[in-house]
Amino acid sequence: MNERSRPILEKLSDSVIRRFNNKPTVSVDGCTIWTAGNGRYGRFYIDGDQYFAHRIAVVLATGADIAPDMDVDHLCRNTKCVNPDHLEAVTHIENIMRGDAPAARTMRALALRNECQRGHDMSAPNAWISYSAGRGCRQCSTLRDAADRARARSMGTKARSHHARVDVR
Repeated sequence: MNERSRPILEKLSDSVIRRFNNKPTVSVDGCTIWTAGNGRYGRFYIDGDQYFAHRIAVVLATGADIAPDMDVDHLCRNTKCVNPDHLEAVTHIENIMRGDAPAARTMRALALRNECQRGHDMSAPNAWISYSAGRGCRQCSTLRDAADRARARSMGTKARSHHARVDVR
């Protein structure tokens, strides 16, 4: 069972909460910095199981476990911060899109385009998002798939399938 799918709330006894609350310190910018460990994200152990400290902070603040398919976004961009006011449970794709990694910048730039490179409209009914390929045009995909099938038929093979896509809403 991975770290995200393990429930946290049921493991938070008074002694565990006291131990958790001894680890962070408040900084001048309002962040509550996790001081235990030296990795990029704070870690906390309960009964030998490792958890992200920021996930525990959200569970303590809300009184509810975080869904396994949700990430906890650091609104302050400080990955050591465990201040619940600086944390928000969001989908993985939203967490990535909020970041400053090159992939996130590319995805945001693609999201701003109104038409594809062939001039097709890129509004919601004609657009899709692929986690690996970014945002795409449904009309171009249909044309590309038809060309792939024709090429495969001419060579006597099967056409390759494209990456899974998510409809733009």
